[in-house]
Amino acid sequence: GTRAPARAGPREASSEGIAAVTGMEAFEAAGGMNEAQQQQQQKRMEEEAMKEQREQMLAAILETGARERLERIRLVNADKVLRVENALIAAAQRGQLPGRVGEQQLMSMLESSEQPSVAKVTIQRRRHFGDDEDDDDNDDDLA
Repeated sequence: GTRAPARAGPREASSEGIAAVTGMEAFEAAGGMNEAQQQQQQKRMEEEAMKEQREQMLAAILETGARERLERIRLVNADKVLRVENALIAAAQRGQLPGRVGEQQLMSMLESSEQPSVAKVTIQRRRHFGDDEDDDDNDDDLA
């Protein structure tokens, strides 16, 4: 017998279509990833530029000894140094600094920026049923 020539069945045609769609989706996904990477790189570059600008401002505000002291303190207490740097930059932008800040001025700023390291704790006593025999707060009746 004569057989009809083999033709692509529905299974083969659909797998090619799926492969084409999957390839296109992969291409679009790769483009999306590339765009996300570009955004991340742009953000990193902006952060670096801001950091460099901040360093330049601090270099203009602080004398060499004061900058060196800040860097040594940063190793131990980075938050404190950040607060003082922000205060210095803000004061310079407002025109409140008469000139470059020396080591002595910096030390006084560091001392004045001290914040208590212990948070205030408030204890509230809750009343329980039957706890009302001594409503006043004085303890004179205990003696």
